[in-house]
Order: sequence, then C-alpha cells, then structure tokens
Amino acid sequence: MVKVATLSGVQKLAIEHYVTDSLNVYASYGHSFNPPPLSQVYRYSDVVRANPNLNPERSDTFEVGMKKRMGHKKTALNLSAFYVKKRRIRLNM
Repeated sequence: MVKVATLSGVQKLAIEHYVTDSLNVYASYGHSFNPPPLSQVYRYSDVVRANPNLNPERSDTFEVGMKKRMGHKKTALNLSAFYVKKRRIRLNM
C-alpha cells in the first residue's frame, strides 16, 4: 500500500507491505518547512523593520520499520529507525 499525504506545508510518502498477516514492513519519506516566527521577521524598536533575509527551516525525514503481532494479537513488537536532515536552522537568542 502506498500513501501520499499533503497537509499545510508537509508532504509525506509512505509504503507499507504485509509480509504475513502478523508482520508488516514500512518506509516513509517526508518533507516539511517551518516558517520563521513574526518576532524574528519583524524587529521592534522605535520603528518596525522587516527582515526579508529570513527563510523557513526545511527538513527531510526518512523512516523504516517493522511491526509484528504475536500471540492472539495481545502482544506487539514495533521496531523503527529514522533520520532527520534539517536546513536553515534558526537559533533563538
């Protein structure tokens, strides 16, 4: 099964495969952005000044994993690994 979702600046693609009725493996990729807060876009002093040089933070997220149901579906084992790559990170000072 392939799922594609877009929600408010977040794009995600996920693939899920059922190896057996009780075991599935999956992988996903997501891309998102986080706009700068207004307090960083506009500096307040005696005059409001815009800072047009600020860009949104961007991130790419990768995840792989597996889910295994055991017994009479009362016990589950979930394993996953993920990696997040961020660009244009803003530091709050």
